[in-house]
Amino acid sequence: MPAPRLAFFVRISSRDLLQTVGFYRDDLRALAELGVEVRAVTRVRDLLSLDADAIYAWWFGFGVFAMLWARLHRKPAILIGTVHSTDGGDLSAWPWHKRWLMKLALRLATRTIFISAADFRRLAGAYANNPAVIHCAVDLEMHHPADATREQRIVTISHLTRENVARKMVLESLEAFALFHARHPRYRMHLVGHHGDAIEVIRARIAALGIEDAVELPGRISFEDKLHLLQTATAYLQPSRCEGFGLAILEAEACGCPVVTNHEPCVMEISGEAALYGDSPAELAAALAALADDEAHWRRMRERSLANARRYTHEARREKLREVLASLDLLPKPAALSATVAAR
Repeated sequence: MPAPRLAFFVRISSRDLLQTVGFYRDDLRALAELGVEVRAVTRVRDLLSLDADAIYAWWFGFGVFAMLWARLHRKPAILIGTVHSTDGGDLSAWPWHKRWLMKLALRLATRTIFISAADFRRLAGAYANNPAVIHCAVDLEMHHPADATREQRIVTISHLTRENVARKMVLESLEAFALFHARHPRYRMHLVGHHGDAIEVIRARIAALGIEDAVELPGRISFEDKLHLLQTATAYLQPSRCEGFGLAILEAEACGCPVVTNHEPCVMEISGEAALYGDSPAELAAALAALADDEAHWRRMRERSLANARRYTHEARREKLREVLASLDLLPKPAALSATVAAR
């Protein structure tokens, strides 16, 4: 059968994000490997002139426009996304129009993909069509451990916007580090991420906690610098109020960096016993201290982290996406594919 023409829709400000955001980059790579002819569409108005056999749209919000295009042209539509919010993904707290548009998109889709079972449960009342849970992948070629001595460093990565600081519980992480630092004064915290509209709030909290000399705010850094931090840190500190998958946590684990987080449903689903958990700054600080004070414990958690990250391979996600495309007759069914290979 000829290669299907698939429109990959995501509303973003810059096409460069298609290769820098892991969600998009990994799926574009997988679709290309499956032999699909992919055209990336990043503006809603470009849907008006779109010619494709099917559409693959990221995010439940703006994805509604792609789903309407598919219904209008009687084409299969795959909708994929997650829920990020500061209220744990509680849809009842969202504006009515946002809930309505998201539910409409879920109902218009031919197939709906959730990236975690936790996210699917959050949206169970939205009546998604033909849902599937397909976990994301971590790029194990880019994120990998190094044969390096661990340093007295705690790492947190988050864009320092008000929304992200609230969802990623950055202020709580600073409080946890302050408690930890009181007994481990040689440790430093690297809070990495774009300086957005919460940067002054962050600086004020650091000053109030008296840890100005122990916290670094480098802003955006290169991938190589981020990799080095994760490969040599004692811990990656990242509690969260709501995660759809927790890719940043998994990337830290792939680098051999033990993770300290909280009992957020998605994080527990993805990381299980590979992470340490605490639900208050004091509990998070105690988990950091356990890693800092016990080398054997740190090494056990490092090995658990590496083993867990290896469960989420690019190949596994690609084959799950093949099944979805085959269910829409965009690719041969597995049985037909096996017969073709055998004939060759």
